[in-house]
Amino acid sequence: SVIGMAVAGRMLDAWGGIHAFGGAPRLASPAYWPGQDLARALVLRPAGGGWLVDAWGGAHAFGGAPPVRSSAYWAPFDVVRGALANRAGPGGWVLDMWGGLHRFGGAPKAPTTAGWPDRDLARGVLAEGTGSGGWIVDAWGALHAFGGARPIVASAYWPGQDLVRGGATGASSSSGHPLPPPLRRAPVLRTVTYTIAVRGTVHSDVNEFVAAVESTYADDRGWAAAGFDFVRVPSGGALTVWLSQAALVPSFGAPCDSFYSCRQGSNAIINDDRFAAGSPYWPGALSDYRHMVINHETGHWIGFGHSGCAGPGQLAPVMMQQSKGLLGCVTNPWPLPGEIAGARATIPIGASSLTGTPTGGESE
Repeated sequence: SVIGMAVAGRMLDAWGGIHAFGGAPRLASPAYWPGQDLARALVLRPAGGGWLVDAWGGAHAFGGAPPVRSSAYWAPFDVVRGALANRAGPGGWVLDMWGGLHRFGGAPKAPTTAGWPDRDLARGVLAEGTGSGGWIVDAWGALHAFGGARPIVASAYWPGQDLVRGGATGASSSSGHPLPPPLRRAPVLRTVTYTIAVRGTVHSDVNEFVAAVESTYADDRGWAAAGFDFVRVPSGGALTVWLSQAALVPSFGAPCDSFYSCRQGSNAIINDDRFAAGSPYWPGALSDYRHMVINHETGHWIGFGHSGCAGPGQLAPVMMQQSKGLLGCVTNPWPLPGEIAGARATIPIGASSLTGTPTGGESE
């Protein structure tokens, strides 16, 4: 909140105490656990007041907000990693450590592409504009859209490292204006034209597929870090990225089959069934799976074969066949530093565009 020209607000301590600063009115805490680390989030309503959310999922009303009951409660387990008010209506959502959003107080359901069963990776939830959407922030720095929020790329990413502790949206997002695009940190060494196409009858949303391809290629965690600049063209691209009906994937030629995705010549073929549902061997978020399979098939087109797991607990190379099992590795949608270096080495000095493609094919 803002009082005059001074920034004012409230701070929540681990025991549930609410502390005003910058001239904000004092508030009595609706719940207090002296000596216990149980408070997890302070949810402020646009209309005033709000709820204090505890580690178990309980929402405690204050400042005139109505009493509510959360749709999930995990007492006595420390599961909550954040909470968010519904800016477009009543109530809000509680974020669990696995990436699930649980509504309270009349808020609508908020399906999300984030989700890490049995892994404590969720770290916060951010609001977009004045609607019922936003982004879940994971421990590595990735942002996962929900409720109609557009996909965006974070400016920092630390795969495998628990470094993120939270975040905030700025004036540009809260006012409804678009967020600025992330800055590209890697210099462009080679421009690649690509075309997006569909084969057969697909069940996935084609616009969602287009967004997944474009965001993967624009992301500095991907092959862009090696110097590739992927530019989409209506037709005739050096690379064609297909969303294909599962039964028609084999029509691209061996070794493509109807279950997995594959690469054949200048075609990176994404199996519609895998794009829609991921793989039974992939325990991570669907959005991450989509990034992985696009990066994997593109990596084949760049010239890579398959890689193996370096050891239990290590990040899987993006060129590992993660759709078929992890062998003790940790899911990873982005090329590892060694893969980035290898891809950079495939670009001749002074090159500006890429029209030739490796021959042969590989199945994910």
